[in-house]
Amino acid sequence: MKKILALIFLLHLALIVHADEEYFKSMLESAKEGDSFSQFYVGYAYDQGEEVEQNHKNAIEWYRKSADQGETRAIKNLAIKYANGEGVDQNYAEAKKIILKNANQDLIESINLLVDWLIIPNTPIYNPNEAFLWATKSLEIEKNPTSAQFGGTVAKYLLGKLYDYGIGVSPDPKKAIALYRLSAKDDYSDAQFALGYLYHKGKGVKKDITQAIDWYNKAADQNDSDALLNLGYIYLTEDDYLDEQNAAHYLHAASEQNNPNAHYILGILFEEGRGVDKNVETAYEYYEKAVQVNSELALDAIAKLLDRNKILKNAKQSDLDQWIEYAEQLQNPTLKANFEKLKL
Repeated sequence: MKKILALIFLLHLALIVHADEEYFKSMLESAKEGDSFSQFYVGYAYDQGEEVEQNHKNAIEWYRKSADQGETRAIKNLAIKYANGEGVDQNYAEAKKIILKNANQDLIESINLLVDWLIIPNTPIYNPNEAFLWATKSLEIEKNPTSAQFGGTVAKYLLGKLYDYGIGVSPDPKKAIALYRLSAKDDYSDAQFALGYLYHKGKGVKKDITQAIDWYNKAADQNDSDALLNLGYIYLTEDDYLDEQNAAHYLHAASEQNNPNAHYILGILFEEGRGVDKNVETAYEYYEKAVQVNSELALDAIAKLLDRNKILKNAKQSDLDQWIEYAEQLQNPTLKANFEKLKL
């Protein structure tokens, strides 16, 4: 009976896949005939690798055809491709030029993207003052009773961020907190994290670790890796809340989302046996993960760990050339020399 059910399931799955393939073919034909939505659909399919093999260049081609006909979703996604450098050289100036077509139509999601890009330092479009103007406009659009757009939650957070860090406007912690709260009320994890951070550090408010934990937990419930990291950090460093096992729990959850700082701190915990059973092999593995996402501190920790543990040093001889190469890439001659000394 189980075999029959399994065969029925596989047959059903095959029919679904076949139906998806047929639907994509029909949309592709419609796209070739010039239908703007079909062009967007085909671009999105290539973008996400749904129903067809992922191909960013093909995605851009179809997004552009659709965008040229004014399809706002294609305009937004095409701009994102340029901002992220997917299928094309990263080009924030071109991304801005494209997204302005939507922003000038008062489309909140596109305005929010524009604000985010305008406050990235060291880019040709960096302009805090312009970011503040767009963020303010986005919030005004969201407040309009005739507006049925989504995106107001993000707009509140972004404007709060500008007031928080004094980007394009004088810092105003009270306004920042008020806007963060409005956004956090809608379960926006970035705003929840921001509130947690303010209470954690006592920035603009009286330091309150209980409040910080509460807001970090709300963000962590949505798998915000930085919230998980900071919860772990609180349980390691705040005197009235010390709980190394709990810290290890949160850091492990952050590490599972490839948070480099969580990898690094977990390496320390396993090396020292804090909140976990001491295990230098596991410590090495976590430091290694951190190095792979560009943590120079972790690379230094590996050198010191191997220097202190003869058995581990002998076991990891085959890794040394790789670490020496990393040290060269980081232009750190001292670290390179430390690894060279470990060679037998």
